Amino acid sequence: MNPESAYRGNSEEAMYCVMQVVGAGSDTTRQALNVFIMAMIEHPEVFAKVRAEVDSVCKGDGGLRIPVIADIKSLHYTAATLKEVLRWRPMFLLSPEHTVL
Repeated sequence: MNPESAYRGNSEEAMYCVMQVVGAGSDTTRQALNVFIMAMIEHPEVFAKVRAEVDSVCKGDGGLRIPVIADIKSLHYTAATLKEVLRWRPMFLLSPEHTVL
């Protein structure tokens, strides 16, 4: 590591920097979850398909388990629904538009 790029602040300043990052990440996650829940309330037929897909992938010997990252390969409809929620109501209004080349 270059000594010129080393952090020079005190521990209190470091705490505030870290809390800004944590706050920014948790706020956007909360907002995305709120939009997803509101969309599922408005479209219960979509929620039923998502729920059925998650249940079918996460069934085990002792009942249902929590989905893990490795399950994403089998949760095509669920992943597409989550991506659509993020496209439909972006968390950052000033994000550049996506285009196909």
